[in-house]
Amino acid sequence: MPACPFNHRSDSMVDVHTRLDRRTALKAGVALAGLSVTDVSGTAIAQPGNGGDEYWRFDADEGFGRSSPTVVGGTVYIADWSGVLYAIGAASGDEKWRFETGDVVRTSPAVVENTVFIGNASAQVYAVDATDGSEQWVYETRGGNRVASSPTVADGTVYFGAVDNNLYALNADTGEEVWSRAPLGPIVSSPTVVDDTVYVGSGTGHQRLRALDTADGETNWEFEADDDIESSPTVADGRVFVGSDDHHLYAVDADSGEQLWQFDTGESISGSPTVANNTVYIGSDQLYALAADDGELLWQQQLDDSVRSSPTVVDDTIFIGAGRPFADGYVYAVDASDGDIVWELTTDEPVSSSPTVVDGVLFVGDASGNVYALDAGVDGSSNGSRVTLGTLGHHHTWAGADRQEISIETAVEDDDPPGTDDDAADDTVDDAADDTVDDTADDTIDDTADETLPGFGVGGAIASIGGAAYLLKWRLSDNDTTE
Repeated sequence: MPACPFNHRSDSMVDVHTRLDRRTALKAGVALAGLSVTDVSGTAIAQPGNGGDEYWRFDADEGFGRSSPTVVGGTVYIADWSGVLYAIGAASGDEKWRFETGDVVRTSPAVVENTVFIGNASAQVYAVDATDGSEQWVYETRGGNRVASSPTVADGTVYFGAVDNNLYALNADTGEEVWSRAPLGPIVSSPTVVDDTVYVGSGTGHQRLRALDTADGETNWEFEADDDIESSPTVADGRVFVGSDDHHLYAVDADSGEQLWQFDTGESISGSPTVANNTVYIGSDQLYALAADDGELLWQQQLDDSVRSSPTVVDDTIFIGAGRPFADGYVYAVDASDGDIVWELTTDEPVSSSPTVVDGVLFVGDASGNVYALDAGVDGSSNGSRVTLGTLGHHHTWAGADRQEISIETAVEDDDPPGTDDDAADDTVDDAADDTVDDTADDTIDDTADETLPGFGVGGAIASIGGAAYLLKWRLSDNDTTE
């Protein structure tokens, strides 16, 4: 496997371990000559390589369902079916820490202000320190039913739904309930917060999309579908887009809830749509691209299996997972202009997890318990509406990142990754090409950042012709501690 060029926001070097399949070339003395970089407004971005190449693979205790990766501060956060929340080095694939929630997790973590928020099937929502995995607080819902709705955080408040028919708002600092609203119907859909409104779907006799006021949970409007809404809504240009088990993708006015258009996919929609360049992308029996204005079909692509994963967009490429239970899974890169498949990867089991792309590296989990770091084949990070609004996984430039004022007293304030020192000049980098070669890396930090850029720095691999060792250097490109 090639060395992962992922460049993360940190204040010191971390150990980098890459597990290489292509050992033959390295043992033959073919060296990495270094990653070429392009500098954009002072931020160096690693150039893309071969799409679908595997940088590393992390093997968890159990499989990953719909829990999707959140990538913040050089760490991948994701939870498996056994209830374990993992923090994995984005460059290395090494486990930094784990936190056991005690029951099945179907939710995706939200990470803000050095705190990870996650829910489980025992009706609990946890706040966990992002640096060391220590518990900050835990909240248990009144109904005692599972939390399958991923939390989102805005303005210091954690929003999530539960199968007990309630939508909850908690104080992110303390875990105390701010408000809850019921009966909204069982909520599997994950809320999306835009401005002062929470948008969320529900089901089982209450199959509605609702808009609620963030301050008190009062309903501004509701829109009724013909079947359950498990899909998590996304919002773009004054419109809310959401799928339903009735096989339709709906577009409604964000202010009034009035239906603007609907599109029949032919199969239930459980994933979240994403919007980019005035186009809506959604998976169902196929992958669809629709005009955001009127729902006109622009193209459709038949994949190898049905889709429960939610797409993400990086410039002109769509990334999505697919697969049915007890069968192979797939990760696809698809051309956003015409739906042609750019590359695909077959995984051990289905991929219901939704991918997140950061600096040209795609992160996703599968049902066999693998977390993959793949070369996305593009240069950039997820910029579609789903990830940027923090729904089902996000990176640190999501829209809510600058809306937080969280201060948990027991939280660790140091932004340094676990296992590093504040002003470390030297770190040891393990080279997995031979498993016997250690390199010492001299890390230089640039504390000057441009907050409007994707917040990831420079990575380079330097090797000599006679050996397989290389040195990976990262530079800080974001000085904002709000993640």
